[in-house]
Amino acid sequence: MNGVIPMLNEIELRTIQEISTTEDRALAEHKIPGMDGSIFQNLGRKPTKISFSGILYGDKAKEDLEKLRTKFKAAEPVSFVANITTATDISQVLIEDLKVNEVAGRPSHFRYSVILRECAPPPPPATNIAQQQAVEAGEFLDNVGLGLELAEHLSRYIPILKDSLSQISQGLKIFFPSTP
Repeated sequence: MNGVIPMLNEIELRTIQEISTTEDRALAEHKIPGMDGSIFQNLGRKPTKISFSGILYGDKAKEDLEKLRTKFKAAEPVSFVANITTATDISQVLIEDLKVNEVAGRPSHFRYSVILRECAPPPPPATNIAQQQAVEAGEFLDNVGLGLELAEHLSRYIPILKDSLSQISQGLKIFFPSTP
């Protein structure tokens, strides 16, 4: 591996022997009765999976292995830098899987394999959305209050309107007597 030394947080992974990424697209298949084939809905891409394996050896092997296990157990996003991920803009990952084998007959030699999953940054805080909704709710309540005031004001005219409609009804009966 030329260029960037792979790093998982502060752990240098100088002896990576193999590294790969898996990138998948999430597709939902919709079968339509009477139609040959299916329609696919693109649901975006899944988080990128990064797999690598290597050997830890020497004086720092056990220390690096403990750091790796601590990061795995913490189940929190960690930074990851490697040539293979610079093109994909992946900077934060979760350690999904960690396998370690001690090499027989070789003290302080450990073979390991790690699977990482891209960890997207959390969405921005919802405070702006909540504030906007509070403003809209206040405006709505103001409009309801105005509507109630108008209804109260108009209620004074209901008896006059009722009386007027009654007089119109009586006048219509004179011109259009009802027939049984």
